[in-house]
Order: sequence, then C-alpha cells, then structure tokens
Amino acid sequence: MKKMMMFLLVSVFFLVGGITGSTAQKKGSKASVGVVTTPKSILAEPGTTVNITFYVQGLGTDYSLYVIHATPEGKLEILAVLKPNGSVEYRDTPFKYRLSVVYRHNFESGVITIFSTRKEDSGTFYVGVQKDNMFYYSEGTQLTVSSEAGRN
Repeated sequence: MKKMMMFLLVSVFFLVGGITGSTAQKKGSKASVGVVTTPKSILAEPGTTVNITFYVQGLGTDYSLYVIHATPEGKLEILAVLKPNGSVEYRDTPFKYRLSVVYRHNFESGVITIFSTRKEDSGTFYVGVQKDNMFYYSEGTQLTVSSEAGRN
C-alpha cells in the first residue's frame, strides 16, 4: 500500500504541470511555491561526490519536500522526504547510504549530496513540494556519470 501511494504521489507531481515544464506554481494564489535546482546539469566521474543546490520560496510551515530521481529510461523514484520538523526519511533505494539532504528553512535553500557516484545514478534529480493539496517541482538537474567526464 505504501509503495502504491508513493507511485501515485510521484505520478501526480509530473501530471500536474508536465515534466518538461518550468517551476510549477498555482496561479493567482498567495500560497504559490517556487522551486529551483542548480546547476542545470552535472558531468561527473564515477566515484566522485556531487552537490545539487535547491531553493524554495513560499514554503511556510506545513509541507512535505521530496527528492526525486528520474532515470534515463523514465523510472521515477522518491529518494528522500523532508518534513517541517527537520526530519529526513531516506527511502530504500540504491542511493540510501550515499545520499545526504539538508534543508535550511531560514535560508530557503538546501543541498542534495550524492557520494560515490555510479553510472546508474545518471538521470534527472527533482525537488518537489506538497503544500495545501498542491504539488510544485523544480525543472531538475541532469546528472551524467561517465568515465569520460575527466578527460579533456
């Protein structure tokens, strides 16, 4: 049941505004949330550590923040869920022990760190927010892990 709910939640994220859309926001609402990840793309060698920074505006105090990975084949998985109390729930994925997510509410920003990157980590990383029965998400950061990354 929990996996079905997770699948439905991830599906809703991408059906609300389309995966290629920009930051999704509820138009005409004071409760709009803006979500941005930077950089747009990262090219990394296997075994390295990468950082993705994210910024969230209009979050308030009642929300759930999700870190989502989309593989090049289109598989979606929630990697972590952050709650307003500061707790982080890491999901049982191949990233579980190689992922750190920190969000600083006062600065409206956070960092996703992926340690010991692997080729299979390649894909797009999104930050999504559930607030007031709406879903908002970033455009995402494309990660490519390749042994060709360090060659000139």
